[in-house]
Amino acid sequence: MLLSVGNRLPKFENGDITLKCSFDFIGLNYCTAKNVTSGKNGKNGKNYSYTTDSDVEFRGIRKILRYIKDNYSNPPIFIIENGFDDMNAGFPLLDDNVADNDKIKYHEDHLDNLCKAIK
Repeated sequence: MLLSVGNRLPKFENGDITLKCSFDFIGLNYCTAKNVTSGKNGKNGKNYSYTTDSDVEFRGIRKILRYIKDNYSNPPIFIIENGFDDMNAGFPLLDDNVADNDKIKYHEDHLDNLCKAIK
């Protein structure tokens, strides 16, 4: 930025600007959250495999909302988008889409955890 703007960039002293919590709300797009760890699976004695190689912890919507509340002064949060990763690469029949129990379960759990987070 200094190279692009040069002397047109305003001079700031420590404490002049605070960006933390300088927003009106948070818009959250949520499908799945992963928390990267450092060798946690190996330290816990778990066998490494395709599902554990990434060494990440899956975080639910409730944990994310709690994190935002605790670390950003409890701002209003709007869930802008959420979704379910569909591993089916084909084109399912209409009846299969209507009776998609995995997606139904995902949305039920998602809404249940939103209610718990609000409480």
